[in-house]
Amino acid sequence: MKIIKVLLLIIVLFIAGAHEIYSDAGSGSTSIVVNVVPTVSGQNVSSITATGATLGANVTSLGVPAAISARGTCWGSSTNPTTNCVSAGGTTTGTYSHARSGMSCNTAYYYRGYATNTTGTGYSTTSSFTTSACPLPTPTNFTATTGACGTTTLTLSWNASAGATAYVLYRNGTAAPISSGSSSTSFTDTGLTAGTTYTYRVSAVGPQPQSAEATTSGTVAAACPANAVPTVTTPTVSSITTTGATLGANVTNLGYPASISARGTCWGSSNNPTTNCASASGTTTGTYSHSRTGMSCNTLYYYRGYATNTTGTGYSASSSFTTSACPVMSGTISSSASSCTISAGSSSCNVTIDWSTTNAVATSAVTASGMTSVNGNSGSQAMAVPYSSRTFY
Repeated sequence: MKIIKVLLLIIVLFIAGAHEIYSDAGSGSTSIVVNVVPTVSGQNVSSITATGATLGANVTSLGVPAAISARGTCWGSSTNPTTNCVSAGGTTTGTYSHARSGMSCNTAYYYRGYATNTTGTGYSTTSSFTTSACPLPTPTNFTATTGACGTTTLTLSWNASAGATAYVLYRNGTAAPISSGSSSTSFTDTGLTAGTTYTYRVSAVGPQPQSAEATTSGTVAAACPANAVPTVTTPTVSSITTTGATLGANVTNLGYPASISARGTCWGSSNNPTTNCASASGTTTGTYSHSRTGMSCNTLYYYRGYATNTTGTGYSASSSFTTSACPVMSGTISSSASSCTISAGSSSCNVTIDWSTTNAVATSAVTASGMTSVNGNSGSQAMAVPYSSRTFY
């Protein structure tokens, strides 16, 4: 009967939440300690974003033993979550909260508070919330393009974000945008300082929350250099013949504007020639050469390289060479007979003359006193020989 009374008393007091049970049944007493997990309630959510929220709860009892090692929150995609459980700090009763992240936008989540002592873990009831709507995609391929020298602008461009109706653009961390409300995916920033680097941020806006910012930077072009003709150096000559040579030079700088329309060589009979100028191939820096003709043998010539841009023509230093020695002229001449007979009643007889000339410096001529001359560097000609002997030359 004593045992039954004690058991009934234990059941009644446990249901009532007692942690210690005392019974006096005549000659003795019984004390029983019942271990209990902490009590957690008042789960709450605030500061909901697209990727998280601030979650909290209230530890109203430490349980038995009356000491907790952690209190925090759990969240997940189903009710009564035991996933993503993280301590919020603190080991006392009372309210607490902490920021939770790692969630997806526009998604329903369940959460509850918890507290743990050596007996186990107690949880609050479960509540739910939905994260904020997904933001617009961040603009991609955000670039700043430098203009030509002397321009004080940077051209900004980016790829469109799906769903965006406009873009907000900032320069150098300023609070006020330099462009907003425009749906264009490019912007030219003007009035900047030459040689200065600027940073930019752009984000997309529209019916959905504003996107995260994309960043880039660009440097404004320097002032343009003064106009200058190309720089040409190192005149060269090779393959010299009696009538020409291979001439060349080296374009080391295109000058400004930095584009040439021609590069080549000039030659003549005086220093620093500007005559007989002819273009070689190419319109870049570097060495070049080409064959030049039209010169006389055994003659001193001056030459130099040149290159031309819209500013003017630049020349290399002048140099000189002498064409090869003139060839020696030689030739042969013969007649078909050493003599001929003048027929009765005639005043001459015919002899055939054959001749040829090598390395002629002019047109050759076959002549004899009192006879017609024949011109040409080679040939065969019947000639009338008058009375008395004649020498052909």
